[in-house]
Amino acid sequence: MARFCITLILATCVCFANAETVKVICHVFSEDGNPVTNAVVKATTERDRLNISWTKPIKMKTWTVSSGKDGRAVLNFTCHSGYFEVEVSADGFYPERLRDQHFAVKLNSSNTGHIFEEREKELSITLRRIINPVDMVVHRFPHKNFPRRSGEFGFDLEKGDWTAPFGAGKVADITLTYNLIFTNEMSRCSGSLSFNDSGGAYKLKKQKSASFVSVYEADSNAAYRTEFPFSSYCSYKDSRNYGAVLVAEDDEYLVFRTRVVKDEKGNIVSAKYGKIYGAIRTVGFFGATAIYFNPTPNDTNLEPKR
Repeated sequence: MARFCITLILATCVCFANAETVKVICHVFSEDGNPVTNAVVKATTERDRLNISWTKPIKMKTWTVSSGKDGRAVLNFTCHSGYFEVEVSADGFYPERLRDQHFAVKLNSSNTGHIFEEREKELSITLRRIINPVDMVVHRFPHKNFPRRSGEFGFDLEKGDWTAPFGAGKVADITLTYNLIFTNEMSRCSGSLSFNDSGGAYKLKKQKSASFVSVYEADSNAAYRTEFPFSSYCSYKDSRNYGAVLVAEDDEYLVFRTRVVKDEKGNIVSAKYGKIYGAIRTVGFFGATAIYFNPTPNDTNLEPKR
């Protein structure tokens, strides 16, 4: 899997009132260490002094350069606040962005402005290659309230909905067993997410990417778990959750296999694959960041067309 590694070195900046030039040196390399040419690097920051009243939108300005044959790109731009963001793109790769980058600042000696405590900052960005995107069914931020406080409810991952009689789903890829109990001082929900018909999932950490955070393909030989328990306790006194156990946290996701068909010897002859981005939440509703369902049987590809 080829990647770019981009090192950004930022030097010198200013007080807010009188912007100075910031120099950004970018060294662009592929994962194997070779320099990459024509990577587009953009730096964005405030165009003018800070709008202290916050009554008007802050106007931004962008500076753009491309990397040369040696993989080196140099950006020179003015900076008022020290805050900036960097975007990097190249043909055949997913774009990346680092938001909310900043230098530490402090008041100057006369307390009339700010000066920078940092004079240099180094950042690295990895671009992931676009390999073979395919058509996938995508449900972004699905949010489905549990039909009742307690029970077992089927969910169709392709439709993104409960199965009958609670929704338009046709196939119960998963069953959510849910139980919500109220007491005088707190509420407690518990249950499990279970895959049906020899299906299952395995959990992975998300890649540090702004565009594509998963593996490219599901591993058909991985150990697929069939059940993922969850629980949460909520206090009425402070409205806080205690001891929450999620199916997947914000930085995790599930790679799943479902609609499995086996031959007489128990070998899988057909299955469908996909992924569910966490956080996967189950307190009062079933929700996730996104569900990706590959409708083509036996296609383990998890890279969706954009």
